[in-house]
Amino acid sequence: AGSFTLDAAEDVVAAAGDGDIDPRDVADVLGALVDASMVVAHTAQDATTYALLDTLRAYGRERLDAAGGTDAPHRAHAVHHVELAERVTGRMFDTVAPLSPAVLDVALDELRAAQAWSVEHELELALRLVATLPVYVEQRALGEAFAWAERVVEVAERAGTESPSLPAAYGAAAMSARFRGDLARAKEFAVRGV
Repeated sequence: AGSFTLDAAEDVVAAAGDGDIDPRDVADVLGALVDASMVVAHTAQDATTYALLDTLRAYGRERLDAAGGTDAPHRAHAVHHVELAERVTGRMFDTVAPLSPAVLDVALDELRAAQAWSVEHELELALRLVATLPVYVEQRALGEAFAWAERVVEVAERAGTESPSLPAAYGAAAMSARFRGDLARAKEFAVRGV
């Protein structure tokens, strides 16, 4: 959806691929795509991110749709970004080796895409994502991501989902309502979470 790291590309290829591309070859493939001006590389502060041109992203999605192969890449993308969010938020305040919330700032387009796909196709991933993000979202005053939680718990309720992530997702939804100033709705979500 936006920019991505080499690690992200390797993880998604490994999880989504059917063995056509070895994850260890992704750097070479990306390099060739950069050389062909099909992928743009951005280097800042000793980190390189990559981005597809919008027309090429659309073309690639059309090809995947035509081949009927969108589920595995979408799921691999969502899993990678949910796990990234869990890793970063779990170590944001680590006294030994903290991870910067800036990692999630860079991945926001990817988190948005992972959330949108997950809520429609794999609700447990969507619940895990909204359950792990509140500290980051509150720190960044990112109301959009708070709203994800409200949508996810509504979908989970309609589906009758029982998930270990559901109480934390209710907590995130309560924070979302509080963020909007709707304290009655915040209390309702908190009570339902309990």
